[in-house]
Amino acid sequence: MNPFKILVVDDDPEQAEILRTILTSAGRAITICTRGREALDLISKNPFNLIFTDISMPEVNGLQVMKCAQEKCPQAALVPITAFGDWGIYAQALKMGAKDFINKPFSIPEIQGVVEKFISQMAR
Repeated sequence: MNPFKILVVDDDPEQAEILRTILTSAGRAITICTRGREALDLISKNPFNLIFTDISMPEVNGLQVMKCAQEKCPQAALVPITAFGDWGIYAQALKMGAKDFINKPFSIPEIQGVVEKFISQMAR
């Protein structure tokens, strides 16, 4: 059985490592990157099941990461993460296929709940 593959994209290395710690468990392959441009390359080469992406990043932002994921990795569930409650960004992300939203600061149960929801949907 292939592991459930999760990509975490966050330009804050500390936040990315917190997510890795929360997400690490048996049967999950976690890939972390701290640059949007790196995420575009990873998405083009790997079939991820779930992609968490920070929205506000320099150079390549989370919406650009989501657009690439729609094209190159359409089976992936997209979950943007943001510290800014901007309804315009939420609306854009929904149009781009966001399946959920995570606001910073996030809680461990919140992240685990999102992952379990998508794992159970894939199992159906």
